[in-house]
Amino acid sequence: LLAVTAARPDGMVLRDVRVGPPVRFSAPGARQLDVLCIADPAAGPGRTALRCDVRSPGGGAPHLAAVAEVTAGPGLRRPARGRWADCLPCGPGLVYPPFFHGPVFQVVAAFGRTPTGLGAALAAGLPPLSWGTEPTVLQPRLLELLLQCCGLSELARTGRMMVPAGIEAVHWHPGALGAGHADGAMAVVQARPGRPDSARVFDGQVLAPSGAVLLTVTGYHAIDLGHGADPAAAARLTRSLGGYP
Repeated sequence: LLAVTAARPDGMVLRDVRVGPPVRFSAPGARQLDVLCIADPAAGPGRTALRCDVRSPGGGAPHLAAVAEVTAGPGLRRPARGRWADCLPCGPGLVYPPFFHGPVFQVVAAFGRTPTGLGAALAAGLPPLSWGTEPTVLQPRLLELLLQCCGLSELARTGRMMVPAGIEAVHWHPGALGAGHADGAMAVVQARPGRPDSARVFDGQVLAPSGAVLLTVTGYHAIDLGHGADPAAAARLTRSLGGYP
């Protein structure tokens, strides 16, 4: 999408994100995926937007579908993070026994309560992440930090391991475009009720130490994986948060 714009945008939005069947790996190693993009017919005059699907070769339902759009205008700001941001009590040793992320995406350095929900700090010194030989334009680990924070909240509350099902919108603000701006980032999430038959819905932001907003997510919802949650590890996580609601 960046290649079809006249200038570097002030931000990027993915909206109407839908997660389909997972990508399956019969053996370790690389897997070919096709990214199919067409102009979004619903985009208004003067707007650049693409409808994108990620599929396996040979067809089938898309693994991921979304509308990608460039945005203009300044990035959001909010007041600097409170003192709680420097004293999150829980460490990654409580996160990754029940979760199964590899080293590249073990992104949580610390987590704990915030005045409005749950917060998680980004780990330092993560292995390099690149697209081919170049660094990624967007910073996917900022989004991963926020989604893992939501997962921690749900696991502590219910003991269930959740996997993404969809997101209303993900907005990468200017500070999140390009590499090297993530040091000290922190995700802050807050839950709201979902449908009666579903898990809660989460909204959240990833903040720089200055308080500038790097990433905003609205309407993230997940579904129960159905397995994979170690009850003892989930119980330790819940106790560490003092019965986090």
